[in-house]
Amino acid sequence: MMESTEAAAGHGATRRAVILGAGAVGAAGLVAACGGDEPAPTSPNPPAGANTTAPGQAPTTAAPLNVADIPVGGGKFLQDRHVLATQPTAGDIKAFDATCPHMGCTVSEISGGLMTCECHLSQFRITDGSVARGPNTGQPLTRGLAPLRVTVTGDTFTVG
Repeated sequence: MMESTEAAAGHGATRRAVILGAGAVGAAGLVAACGGDEPAPTSPNPPAGANTTAPGQAPTTAAPLNVADIPVGGGKFLQDRHVLATQPTAGDIKAFDATCPHMGCTVSEISGGLMTCECHLSQFRITDGSVARGPNTGQPLTRGLAPLRVTVTGDTFTVG
């Protein structure tokens, strides 16, 4: 009888070890599936079209841009660079990261001296990127668009 009790105890310990081991493997699999080296998005659920690059981190333009391509009193969305270039007055070029500080959407429309976010219609001034109107969600918006460094040389300029 002693042998069967020892065998049962040994068998139970093995079963327990197998169950605990399986649980540990499952937990490790969940951690691996949820982890990773990718950076977390800027908001828990970024909307479609959201930019996940850090504000103010636009790359230096590869080639100079023409000042004449930016309308005086307005601006232009440079999609390939994710930059808004404006010219509030003749020769005064400004540039802003096109990432809206509200939820990370792209600000791409420029008219009437304002830059407008396509997601929630926040508006920013072309002169300094400051908030002209917050989002249509009723949430306050206290930060404007991130300014970028602009270097004007004659009739061209670079951003970055």
